[in-house]
Formats: sequence, C-alpha cells, structure tokens
Amino acid sequence: MSNLEKTAECGLGLLGLSTLFPKYATRVREPKPNQEPWRIRQLFPGYAFVSFDVDADPWHRITDIPGIHRLFRRAVQTPSPLPTGFVENLMARADKKDVIYPEEASGIARDTVCRVVTPPYEGIVGVCLWSEGDRLKLLSSMLGGKATLDLRVHDVEIVSC
Repeated sequence: MSNLEKTAECGLGLLGLSTLFPKYATRVREPKPNQEPWRIRQLFPGYAFVSFDVDADPWHRITDIPGIHRLFRRAVQTPSPLPTGFVENLMARADKKDVIYPEEASGIARDTVCRVVTPPYEGIVGVCLWSEGDRLKLLSSMLGGKATLDLRVHDVEIVSC
C-alpha cells in the first residue's frame, strides 16, 4: 500500500467509515533466506472500497481527504453502489490484513495420498510430490514401475487413511 493510500485509509477512518483496500498474494518461486514466501500487491491499485450510507454518513467529505480523487457515480449527485455481495465476497476471502491468498495456499500438501478421479488415469492412487495453483505432481506405481503424473488439482481426491 502506498503512503497516499495509507493517508486515505486513515482519513476515511477518522470520518468513521470502514474501508477495504484488498491485496493479493503470489508465491515467491525461490525465496532467499529470510525472505517472505509471499509477494503482496494491491488488487485494485489506486482504488478503495468504502462502506457508507448515502443518507446518513458524510460521504460528500470523502473527496476532501488526501489520496482520494473522486467517487464512482452513476448519477451526478450520488455515488454508485457496487452489486450486492461483491465486497462481501472479497472480505470473506481476505485475511485480517485484507490479503487474498491463492487457493494453493490451502491446497494439497506434499506427501498427501490422492486418488485420480478423471480419465485416463482414473482410480490410480499416488502421493502428492508438489502442488501449486491448480496443478500437482502425483507419484504413483504403474505398469510395475513408478510414474509421475502431472495433473490438475480437481482431477484428484484426497484418500483418507
């Protein structure tokens, strides 16, 4: 978050308005020692979501806050609301610091036993060697030897032991 965005967030808070500056995380492929494994960036750089009641809150003062340039408006006089559930969906996916992590952060862990549920390898059981995003590598026994299968996460189910 830039200093201008931090200033805007603080100013909006002083008006008693709740805000969301959503961020997203991407995994650092080969982090250096003492480096965070996640790179955090603004999901919508330069934009914020502000919750307010047009009839009750001092929304007209929002553009007076440093870092705020304008509000989205459908009509000349009033701000435009977002579709119901849009911001709530972002908030549900974000952590306490408003960071949304990719699904692989809670995906299939290494050494998890999985069964393939889609053709052509349907029914084959193996051990997850690696998982990132929607992909994984599964080590399995096939045709009397070991084989590594490159699959999509939704092609497998976790086998409970």
